[in-house]
Amino acid sequence: MTLAREIKAADFGPEDHFNELLRRERACGPYEVIVRAAADEERWLDERDRAGRIGSSEVASALGDGYDTPCELYASKLGLRPRLEDRLDDDGRERLEMGRLMEPTIRQRYQQESGRLTAPCGILLRSKLHPWLVATPDASVYDGELGLGCLELKWPGLYARHEWWDDAPVMYRIQLEAQLIVTGRRWGAIAAVVGGVHLHWHEYTSDAELRARILEEGADFHRRLLEEDPPPPTDRDGDALSFVYGADEREGDDRFGKMLDEPELLAADEEFQKISQAIRVLSRRRDELQNAIAHAVGDAAYGVMPDGSQWSWRTIKRRAYAVEDTTYRVFRRKKPRRRYRRRREEY
Repeated sequence: MTLAREIKAADFGPEDHFNELLRRERACGPYEVIVRAAADEERWLDERDRAGRIGSSEVASALGDGYDTPCELYASKLGLRPRLEDRLDDDGRERLEMGRLMEPTIRQRYQQESGRLTAPCGILLRSKLHPWLVATPDASVYDGELGLGCLELKWPGLYARHEWWDDAPVMYRIQLEAQLIVTGRRWGAIAAVVGGVHLHWHEYTSDAELRARILEEGADFHRRLLEEDPPPPTDRDGDALSFVYGADEREGDDRFGKMLDEPELLAADEEFQKISQAIRVLSRRRDELQNAIAHAVGDAAYGVMPDGSQWSWRTIKRRAYAVEDTTYRVFRRKKPRRRYRRRREEY
């Protein structure tokens, strides 16, 4: 008889079932409890990053679907670059803190609308089967048929409302799936109060394909951390590479150069030069065309194209600092208004 059926067979109410499942899971589940996040955040961060561990909130970045690129996450995990939490500006830190403060409210709203029992978690858990993977679910949720699940609670701004209409963003689905791997649970939910007003929640059963991808690519990223083998860079990784390779006292010394004669590097260098030349040519042509249109507009406030788009002058006054006030005009193109386009289509 399974653990869930054993408990169901006892003379318990739903809340008793829930609490007993949680108690037994923590006693003999597929994970070990490391630290409570609320008790000591600095220790929680240190434990998460210890020995190349990857947190469930970082897995999306390791897979190339998160806030950071794999190379950026690599540099942060090795202490070569500040962690994402340490790079937040004042607004970012305030949003993060506000999200934490609102977690109980979001959880209660989800519980009311879904009819499912929930309980806060906030404990750093480490998978026994995959020791490099750790997770801190925001909460646990209970369903009479599915058993225990993981519940993620989010507080996105109103600007992100379109990302939550039909589904949760992929990075949060990856985070949830990583939590299911650690806890051994079969399902979970993501609940978000968007813009501080609208509750969106989505429930998922474990995705075998996503699970396999997390385990394969996550294990490879863990190996890279242990072997100090940086992931291949993307177009966003110029700054990350400067942290990874850092300053070197050998810089400028001809004795320590490296010959780049591999065929793929020769091809990359040749393509880089061609693209750079094309950009220079296109930039000059773009500026030439813009100046020709600006000359045609002359001293008018703006010029209108047949499709309703505008080329307009905008006067800007720059306040004086080390130099005197400067007033100048910027010439730019505006897309046509929807109403203008619709009106033209009617005729």
